[in-house]
Amino acid sequence: MNAPLKNSNLLWNGCFSLPRKLNIENGRLIQRPIEALKQLRREHFRLAPRELPVTGPETKYTIVQGFHGDQLEIIVEFDLHNASFCGLNVLSDHRGAGGLSVVWSGDLLNVDGVMVTMNDWKPGRTLRLQIFVDKKFVEVFADDGKYCITRQVREENVNGTRIALTSLGGTARLVSFDAWRLGEIG
Repeated sequence: MNAPLKNSNLLWNGCFSLPRKLNIENGRLIQRPIEALKQLRREHFRLAPRELPVTGPETKYTIVQGFHGDQLEIIVEFDLHNASFCGLNVLSDHRGAGGLSVVWSGDLLNVDGVMVTMNDWKPGRTLRLQIFVDKKFVEVFADDGKYCITRQVREENVNGTRIALTSLGGTARLVSFDAWRLGEIG
């Protein structure tokens, strides 16, 4: 039996959206955030590439030190390497718990329980995510706009303002990580 999605019964969940530029590429709808959103970027933060090793049977959470918030843009690229999965949690506590999870396992992307099959993924390819966090709304653009998921996080699941890198079952690689605090609109 499938467990219910922790944020699934919120009215309008998945319906809020950033302004997007829509294109058709090779017969496929591509959705990307509009360039004007870059004007909201404020403080920039970068993490150096690194390995995300896990030796035991439990998911490892690595808290991003020196940067957190609830109005963010994050551009991150992962290499699954030999891990079972990798990803990140946003709006989590100081241990990485709670908030909203974005987890990647090869041809499957899981955003807070919403499963997205990425049919064109091939072993050895990396995954680039562009993630926007606005208080309790999170929007994920994956694989250069081929996939887009929007979620509203329940108040009781927002455990903080931390970002936690996650991995399980081997060593994943963080290829790149850039993030910005976002200013207010208007």
